[in-house]
Amino acid sequence: MFIAAPFTGFTEPVRPYSFGGVPTYTTEAQMIATYLNESVPDAKVGILYQNDDFGRDYLNGMIRFFEGDITATAAYDHVVPGRA
Repeated sequence: MFIAAPFTGFTEPVRPYSFGGVPTYTTEAQMIATYLNESVPDAKVGILYQNDDFGRDYLNGMIRFFEGDITATAAYDHVVPGRA
């Protein structure tokens, strides 16, 4: 209940007693995509995303908005400094 994390996995499929207090990564990506589309309509879009559920959530939001008009995607592994 009152989960303060933007990962859709906490709320989808819909769980009766949990909901996020911030926009999901998917929603955030769609807001950024809308801004890009309005500001630079002819821009080529490439997405660098974190290689985990959070990054894929973000990527899915961009893919939903741009519907195949993404030039390139690449994943990176998040590494915490000092940990192997």
